[in-house]
Amino acid sequence: MLEAHVSPIVITRVGEDDVVMVSYSEFMKLLEDSEDLQDIRAIDEALSDPEPSIPWEQVKKELGFS
Repeated sequence: MLEAHVSPIVITRVGEDDVVMVSYSEFMKLLEDSEDLQDIRAIDEALSDPEPSIPWEQVKKELGFS
């Protein structure tokens, strides 16, 4: 069994941490978490936008739903 399946492996180059090897499942979890954080930041940014929002009734009318 490779050690990366149990815990991350840090590879150093010229005395500096350079690369980290993790299991595929851990990588996928980190990727998913990163995407979730991007979504949260986008929502926070949208909510803090001082511009007035478009009323829901107007959106439905423009899209032909009402």
